[in-house]
Amino acid sequence: MRQALFLLLFIPNFLLAQVNLNQGLVAYYPFSGNANDASGNNNNPVFNNATLAADRLGNPNSAYSFNGVDNYIRIPNSPSLNPTNQISICAWVKVAGFYQGKCHGNNIVMKGDADYLQGNYMIRFDDNIYTSMQNCATSIPDVNHENFFGINSYSASSFGGYTPFIQPGEWYSVVYTCDGTTAKLYVNCQLRTSGPASGVTFSNSYDLFLGRLNDSQYPYWFNGAMDEVRIYNRPLNIDEVKAYGNCVACSTQSDFSIQQDACNRLSVSFLSNLNTYNSIEWEFGDGNTITGVSNPSHLYNNYGNYPVKLILNHDNNCSDTILKTISVGVQNDNQLILTKDTTICFGSSKQLLTKPSLSFCWSPSSFLNDSNSANPVTSTQQDITYYYTAVASGANLIVNGDFNGGNNGFSSGYNYANPNVTEGEYFVGTSPQAWNSALSNCGDHTTGNGKMMLVNGSPVPDVKVWTETVLVTPNTNYAFSTWIQALWPPNPAQLQFSINGKDIGTLITASLPTCTLTQFYTTWNSGNNTSATISIVNKNTEIQGNDFALDDISFAPVFIKRDSVIIRVDKPMVKTNNDTSICSSGQVQLNTTGAASYAWTPTAGLTNSNIANPVSSPNSTTQYIVTGTALNGCTAKDTVNINVYPSPIITKSNDVVICSNSSAQLFASGGVSYSWSPSGSLNNPSISNPVATPMSNTTYYVTVTDANTCKKTDSIRVAIRLDPVFTISSPVNICQNNSTQLNANGGHLYLCQPASSLNNPTIASPTASPQATTTYSVRITDTVCNNTSTLFTMVTVDNPIVKTNKDTSICSVDQVQLNTTGASIYAWTPSSGLSSANIANPVASPGSTTQYVVTGTTVNGCTAKDTVNINVYPKPVIAKSSDVVICKNSSVQLFASGGVVYSWTPSTSLSNASISNPVAAPVSNTTYYVTVTDVNSCKNKDSIRVGIRPDPVFSVSNSTSVCQNNSIQLIAAGGNIYSWQPANSLNDPTVANPTSTPQATTNYSVQITDTVCNNTSTLSTTVTVMPLPLVRASKSNDLDCSADFSQLNATGATKYAWAPANTLNNSQIANPIARPITQTLYIVKGTDPNGCVNYDSVTVNITGLNKSGYFMPSAFTPNNDGKNDCYRIRYWGVIEDLDFGIYNRWGERIFHTKNPSACWDGTYKGEKQNPGVYVYLITAKTSCGKVFKKGTFALIR
Repeated sequence: MRQALFLLLFIPNFLLAQVNLNQGLVAYYPFSGNANDASGNNNNPVFNNATLAADRLGNPNSAYSFNGVDNYIRIPNSPSLNPTNQISICAWVKVAGFYQGKCHGNNIVMKGDADYLQGNYMIRFDDNIYTSMQNCATSIPDVNHENFFGINSYSASSFGGYTPFIQPGEWYSVVYTCDGTTAKLYVNCQLRTSGPASGVTFSNSYDLFLGRLNDSQYPYWFNGAMDEVRIYNRPLNIDEVKAYGNCVACSTQSDFSIQQDACNRLSVSFLSNLNTYNSIEWEFGDGNTITGVSNPSHLYNNYGNYPVKLILNHDNNCSDTILKTISVGVQNDNQLILTKDTTICFGSSKQLLTKPSLSFCWSPSSFLNDSNSANPVTSTQQDITYYYTAVASGANLIVNGDFNGGNNGFSSGYNYANPNVTEGEYFVGTSPQAWNSALSNCGDHTTGNGKMMLVNGSPVPDVKVWTETVLVTPNTNYAFSTWIQALWPPNPAQLQFSINGKDIGTLITASLPTCTLTQFYTTWNSGNNTSATISIVNKNTEIQGNDFALDDISFAPVFIKRDSVIIRVDKPMVKTNNDTSICSSGQVQLNTTGAASYAWTPTAGLTNSNIANPVSSPNSTTQYIVTGTALNGCTAKDTVNINVYPSPIITKSNDVVICSNSSAQLFASGGVSYSWSPSGSLNNPSISNPVATPMSNTTYYVTVTDANTCKKTDSIRVAIRLDPVFTISSPVNICQNNSTQLNANGGHLYLCQPASSLNNPTIASPTASPQATTTYSVRITDTVCNNTSTLFTMVTVDNPIVKTNKDTSICSVDQVQLNTTGASIYAWTPSSGLSSANIANPVASPGSTTQYVVTGTTVNGCTAKDTVNINVYPKPVIAKSSDVVICKNSSVQLFASGGVVYSWTPSTSLSNASISNPVAAPVSNTTYYVTVTDVNSCKNKDSIRVGIRPDPVFSVSNSTSVCQNNSIQLIAAGGNIYSWQPANSLNDPTVANPTSTPQATTNYSVQITDTVCNNTSTLSTTVTVMPLPLVRASKSNDLDCSADFSQLNATGATKYAWAPANTLNNSQIANPIARPITQTLYIVKGTDPNGCVNYDSVTVNITGLNKSGYFMPSAFTPNNDGKNDCYRIRYWGVIEDLDFGIYNRWGERIFHTKNPSACWDGTYKGEKQNPGVYVYLITAKTSCGKVFKKGTFALIR
């Protein structure tokens, strides 16, 4: 096979670590004109009756055809054909027909004379897997469901077969591998089955057969073409399987994400980022597949984890396989719904509150005002359970996703600038208008006044506006979301999520009008990834506009969660009386059932409007409404109509007064019947106008009944005029020269005697003004019934005499008892200095000489006065010595003046307690009190405090430590004279707080003196001197043209700080990397655990040596595996100027840069370049001179 031979020869030119189809090759049959072994191991056939044929590429005589009857190739056994427990068997196969004999087997490669004996190995195909190993039980093979397999390459989970099934006339690349643990079977570079293979070996004494099994009973003849058979003593890796099968990895950035339907949790949508492909196939992990659909949806039967595979083939014969394990299911979370289970009243509503989520579904949606709202209102009329299923995210993995941390935690392909002056700039701030005055003044998403990422986008596509790398858990679903708003109306932003360089989800478009915040999100399954570089990429290519803000970016695990809430409905049944009629002023007992509490309206006419059974007595026809409330607060209503007939309107005669033994006629109207009571003094109680002859005052009641049998009662009072009651005012007392009014009652005519002291003796109430006590008589006459009587009263005249103390003298603050007679009530003025101003005998203690006036009032209200003068002597004024403090065991003379007699207390520590100037000798703090008496025997009191000075408290600072050559301050206290020893390391040994700079550990003593009471003490403290760390600095090398950095190293301390820091990668570690451009002296500061510091230095030199050390890689593989993906200059030292170009085989320059850090990714004008040899051309100026290099390298895909 010519193609296979070319592959074998070509691979070494661009061999990668993961692809080497020569390593471990023990037999190789390219069938290029013969069946000889091309591996060099001479495993050539001894029998071959197969026919040369065209290979899969159409090359003649480059494959062998087997007739399925008696064609085969036999190769003798050899040591190289007997691997131990690792092997790979490869063959290109085109099936022409299927073996019809027993068990239906079709052998391609077989070493051994039975199927599964230890040591045998093979590649075969039949319907064995599809029939779950029942192929030998049927005589006719199932030719529509045949699969390739090898020793232990499948397990029970593979039963039912794999797709695609073998189709006649098609070439298949078949590879069997075993690594001693697992056996695998690849078809067309795709892993189709695998099984456990621990303990399997591949060594036996049999020959190798191609096209048959060496068993006459089960020959398993192969019918078809075979090409490029290979056997290895090791397992091929997936890259080698793809290389053998010409399955070139496409590097198309293919990926897919999933979205689980919150409403139908078993329904999953698969979203790919594909634009073009030749063929596409999805394997959903549950035995179901689909082809030809980019974004399928699949309905699983059960929850669980499913390995989903996306298989793509492209026009350039490359293929991609993306395998991810997805989780389909729902988690119960009783924290999703914030509203607790509750009961509502019939006819009321309840809002259901939930935690925020990316999407959600309510079930059922009955009675919800908006089932598309996360917080709908239910007006259910019956008990119901609502289920809330939500796409909820876990902890946000993004650092500074709300941008409150400023321009940190992420990177951007745009420039960070403030203010904004051009496109392609961004800023993290709170005000778009402050950044660019043309923008709308929008707020952030979280608070409205927080920070957000403000962007003036450029028209360049695929620029990463925002990028951050996070750690992820393999095979986990994540939600990537952001909030976006337009800042200027023209050309709103168009962005897309990207993960690991692959676009996912739909376009993110900013909504209008400006400042309209919209959330976009997509989900992504991490597959085998442990980290993810997540980006938001510009897709807008229009000039002008594209101004927007991003906020609250989130990347978090996403889960389908479910919660429920029970809403119960309560509807009380309230029932009261039927409608009824009553007469006005009548009443009816109401009775209501069905609730716990009641409220009636209107309340008028009810005995209680808040009970179930009030008594109703309305004044007019009334409809009462009763509202019943159940224990849970729910209400219901009922009504009762009460028709009220009006009472009869009674017209009657007026009340009347008659004399004894006389009568009066009564009268009433307004009804059809009458009833009077009491009836004993009436001539007829059943007529409207009876005659009444009462013997005493009597009220007659008449009850009138109308045609509605409604009754009303009224009354007429008939009074018997009583005999008059004649009265005169009681005897009275008056003060002399006063007057009083006399009052007589009960008659119509009056005559009072004696008339001389009266103003009018013929009226009922004359004024009497007697000068002495007088008795008055009055004759009273009642002219109605001619009654007469004479009555008497007395007016007594009162004249009081009030007497109090004689004048007297007292000392200031002393007092005198006053005593007064002659009245019953007393009032003193002034009232100051008196214990009470309203008694006969107050105690007087005036502050100065005072005259008191007392007014006495008798029981008759008559008054008189008296006075008393009280002379007040002032208290003596004391002059005394001041408070004093003395030393222990000493004395002091006290002094006081201002009197004639002195008395001191306490007296025990005084020389004489009765003189004005005693000597005091206290043993503790003492307050002495002196009482001074003057010539008026008035006293005053004062005090003098004698304090004892306490012993001084001497102290010195605690012992301490100090680094060598450093200083520390010592502190002593308690005295006013200090003397430190030794003095040679102190700045001043005579102060309380000298500075110490010892060179060795020193014990300092200080003598402290208090000169007030002559106290002295000596104290000590120790200053321990700690040695400085022994810091040593070194370097790994000096710099030259190929070595552009030097590893510095410091020892002897625990913390380090290098200077200068600008040419170091980290100036705070022991071993930074130095990249100076000139000779540099680096100084390191080392700090030990005690905080002591020392220094050392090292010089890094730069030379012009090693000018030939310029190297370029010979190959690269731009397949996005993170290894050797970009072709670049390496290890060239310091490059000052560069011109770097790459040319294809037609001499066309397909890459050019002047940036030493730039590299070629294998594309030209956006198109991937074909594998092959390319030329590089470099002109550079380095720190050591000019360099020109030209060479070739290989691009490998």
